[in-house]
Amino acid sequence: MNSYLRLLSARLRSWRARKNPPAFASNNLSARDTVHRRRRGLQHAFCLVAVVLIVGSAWVSQAYEAKISDVPVSLFDASAFPKGWTHFSAVKGSRLRGTWKSKKGRTGKDDVLICTGQPIGYLKTEELYDNFDLSMEWKYPDTPYANSGILIHTSGTDRIWPKSIQVQLHRPMAGSIFPTGGAQTANRIDVNHLKLPVNQWHKCVVSCKDGTVTVWINGKKAGEVTQCRPSSGSIALQSEGQEIHFRRIRVLRQPTGK
Repeated sequence: MNSYLRLLSARLRSWRARKNPPAFASNNLSARDTVHRRRRGLQHAFCLVAVVLIVGSAWVSQAYEAKISDVPVSLFDASAFPKGWTHFSAVKGSRLRGTWKSKKGRTGKDDVLICTGQPIGYLKTEELYDNFDLSMEWKYPDTPYANSGILIHTSGTDRIWPKSIQVQLHRPMAGSIFPTGGAQTANRIDVNHLKLPVNQWHKCVVSCKDGTVTVWINGKKAGEVTQCRPSSGSIALQSEGQEIHFRRIRVLRQPTGK
């Protein structure tokens, strides 16, 4: 990248020297020389534009690749929460920390995000994601009827519920996948009669790839939906009436079209 910048600087100095010849020489130039110099000046100008486009393209490519990593990124840190998150509530004026609370663990891996369930709403990432793998753990602390969900590709106007692809975490149907809020998919997955133990951590993994969403619950594939529209947006967690806990929320971006 530094070589590109040095080349650009050298080209610029050379072009300026030709564009502005010394004053003592200007009166001795013939008409043909003047046209020739102007033509060369234009050629150098086009070269500069080409160099700028190449360098700019390299910068954009590096900026994009910087977001692609082989190491999952944690989306939740109790000491920094709610950094990176925003919320929407059905009750106007309600505060984020009134519904979503952070609990510091012995290590960063054990930090817990607690959703009180009231009022109804959701917590969503400020960053947008298209192709990615999401992994997280959740538990129902005290009731078998606890309800929540993960909203993938959340986009459009904030409302109950926004345009998104929902991964159900309601205890009997955890792992169900379906569109909500005007989103569309080619199919849906309905899971029934799943009896997950209460007050025990469970793991959900969601893989999003070019409009296809695949879900695993506790290592077992729940299903897959295709042709998702939208196919990018925020990642959101639902507040749906009962207390639910989350931890180890990690995301790994994946390249597009590979």
